[in-house]
Amino acid sequence: MSQAPYTLYKVYLTPLTSSTAYGTEVEITDYVKFNGLPAIKRSIDATDYEIGVYKYDDISLTCLNIDGYFNDEYDGRSVFKYSRDKAKIRISFTNRTADTIVFRGIINEEATRLDPANDEIDFRILSRDSVIRNTQVSAGTITNGMLVSAAISAILNVPAITTTLNYSLANINVSNDLAIDDGSFFDNKKTSEVLNTLLLISNSVMVLDSSDNMIVKARTEDSTTSILNLYGPFDIKGRQNIISLDSYNSGRHRMFNSIKVNDSVSKNATYISTFGFRQREMTLDFITTGTIELDIGAALLSEFKYPKIECEITVPTYITRDSDLLDRVALNYPLRIKPIEGTFLPVIGVTAIGDDTMPLPYTFGSISISRNVGFKIIGITDNPTNFTTSLKLRQIGTDNDDGYFNVGEGCILGYAVIGDGTICAGGEDCDSFEVATIGAAKIGCTLLSA
Repeated sequence: MSQAPYTLYKVYLTPLTSSTAYGTEVEITDYVKFNGLPAIKRSIDATDYEIGVYKYDDISLTCLNIDGYFNDEYDGRSVFKYSRDKAKIRISFTNRTADTIVFRGIINEEATRLDPANDEIDFRILSRDSVIRNTQVSAGTITNGMLVSAAISAILNVPAITTTLNYSLANINVSNDLAIDDGSFFDNKKTSEVLNTLLLISNSVMVLDSSDNMIVKARTEDSTTSILNLYGPFDIKGRQNIISLDSYNSGRHRMFNSIKVNDSVSKNATYISTFGFRQREMTLDFITTGTIELDIGAALLSEFKYPKIECEITVPTYITRDSDLLDRVALNYPLRIKPIEGTFLPVIGVTAIGDDTMPLPYTFGSISISRNVGFKIIGITDNPTNFTTSLKLRQIGTDNDDGYFNVGEGCILGYAVIGDGTICAGGEDCDSFEVATIGAAKIGCTLLSA
């Protein structure tokens, strides 16, 4: 069933058979009426001026209901034999080159609206993590002295959540595991609020993978996956795969050089002098021990004390089909170069770079980003209408002298002989020579690594 010339979609429903069990998935594509294809977003730390907030977007779905197929469970014609609330929805978008974008969610009964005049029903499809938003932490779940990792496990490993999402103790790995002084503070609070608080104080994030596994981990980049290499429009080798680069900024909006937890303050005097005083204050009534307050502040200060570059990159979706939150990205985004009239670009070998015969070229453009600058993905927005994906990126690292990929010190021009000699013997990749054309010299650089 086609919505746009370049996009096909299929919609699947999995109804509940009881409060904790799902039935068989059925396709309902022929019932669905889309009013434009929704963008699908997931992010962590991606809201300006905020840290420790994870978000997965919701969408709306309009279905034809001429035969009462989507009525509530009290109608014998309904596909829902137990309840519409929390029934699973899976939407698969595919373009002509077989690239796929998938949204997984659950029906929110509160937002369901029936239109009898047109025999239609409107569903609000919440992302599957919404089960966390709609559950409560029972009294006594979090006890005095309990570690944050144990508290997160206790609030997530409940049937109301694990019916929809997958829990495993092995996937709960916080960055800063500390003890909670007063567990009763969390009694009867919304699970999502408690989770966000526990993630913040432990300097951690939560993500959902494609198999609906709940994964809690440090917010550092994932070094177990390959680096995604992206190239701007003036890449000297013509490898452009970036459609646009937007919202490039220094990252100061997410920088805090003083963290005050209750009455305990952790600060970096050097960066206060350099960037001005930027304090994040937190009142944590469940923490009463001064050393733990300082521990929380020190961990967050270490993470956010120095501004790190942020930007948004839009690319074709197929480029990011294997990418996820916290994966590493390298941007090769050079300036546009143009030789001076009557000359050629400088050549290494028979002439010196920048002499009268081969002067350095003109350069154009407002920004140049070296592929040595390392980034991690903190937000992903898939657009099924045109199969483009926007990545929100933040530079890796935590200080002024880190946040870079190692492309091999052998690539530095220094003691090498230029001409017929060998420049930086090693591997085969040497993209860092972007302006000069290497003449008879041989290039060998190590590949990108963290």
